[in-house]
Amino acid sequence: MDERRYKMKKKLAFVDLTNFKDWPMGGMLQYELSILPYLCDHYDIDIWGVSVDGIKPQPILINGKKYPVHVWTDVKTHKKLIPNFWRGLFLQKYVKKFKKYDGIYAHTATCLMPFFKLQAHGTKIFYHQHGLIYLRDPIFKTKIQIPFMKKAQIKSDVTFIVSGPKLVKEYGQTLKKHGKFISIDSPVNRFNKTVSSKLNNKFIYTGRITDFKGVSFLVDVFNAYLKDDATAELTIVGDGDALPEVKKKISEYGLKNKVHLMGKMAHDRVIEELLKNTIFITASEGEGVSVSVAEANVLGLPVVCLNVNGLNEQIIDGKNGVKAKSKTIQSMCNAMINVSNNWNELHESTLDFSKKYDSKLIANKIINNIDSELA
Repeated sequence: MDERRYKMKKKLAFVDLTNFKDWPMGGMLQYELSILPYLCDHYDIDIWGVSVDGIKPQPILINGKKYPVHVWTDVKTHKKLIPNFWRGLFLQKYVKKFKKYDGIYAHTATCLMPFFKLQAHGTKIFYHQHGLIYLRDPIFKTKIQIPFMKKAQIKSDVTFIVSGPKLVKEYGQTLKKHGKFISIDSPVNRFNKTVSSKLNNKFIYTGRITDFKGVSFLVDVFNAYLKDDATAELTIVGDGDALPEVKKKISEYGLKNKVHLMGKMAHDRVIEELLKNTIFITASEGEGVSVSVAEANVLGLPVVCLNVNGLNEQIIDGKNGVKAKSKTIQSMCNAMINVSNNWNELHESTLDFSKKYDSKLIANKIINNIDSELA
């Protein structure tokens, strides 16, 4: 009976520019690993990925079963002749092997470019777009990807966009033609521990240290906040091109004992740092559905942020944090004071709110939409 039921499962190719282990580091890989157990339980899945610097990935264990990673190209961590993002196009020579799949699902746009011709034969194409921040923060690395992203959004049968429903709807209206757009949250696994009490105000930021993320501005804000609470501390986890400016401000304000720069960390160490703090703070100019914010919420940390795209839907004032009314030092300080004064209530409501990030809930939403198309 189980064997017959297995054969009836729809056959899905899960294909992406990753080794499904440790490259590339970041939220997208964590996202994929969080939902794969549920997709593998529901579909007959083949996993297609890449080798890194010539090292082929070992099979990955999902739900007690080993899944081999079908490798189609090798990515480089240094001395790249072409950007790794473009290596998704190398799947062109494997198109015939993909005719057996009912659907192809990818989180990187170039990986889908060779397969749109298969739609004429009934193959469904599913694209997962990690946010819309590239529209406002188009660094050069991102600019070369945008044409592929837009083509994937227009031609895919379903595009899952990691962003709030309001922003996804507004963005869809800017395109003359596209398939089905689905707003989707970021999955975050539950942790064994949560922040349990607030002995003092310990703020933390985790993520890229760039101008767009506003980390330098955070140092200005924190320096002003110390006038209200001289015992407060700020921890910054991450790396980026704005780090020299951040270091300069820390030195100028004399905050070396108050602001702790931790550098780039592995994911498990980031979680350890979050657990040592009590309030998450960010001055980002925009997000999709921020994994950093979601993880902070799951651990019981309410959030202080700006009222910007993405975060304006992810943070509900008085529920899982407080949004500053404007991008000014005083407004941010007011939000920090608000969270500090109401921390116990916000901590409890934040833990309750964070249930929406449950991996099973998000995976099932993806599965239901894929099933709808495959039917």
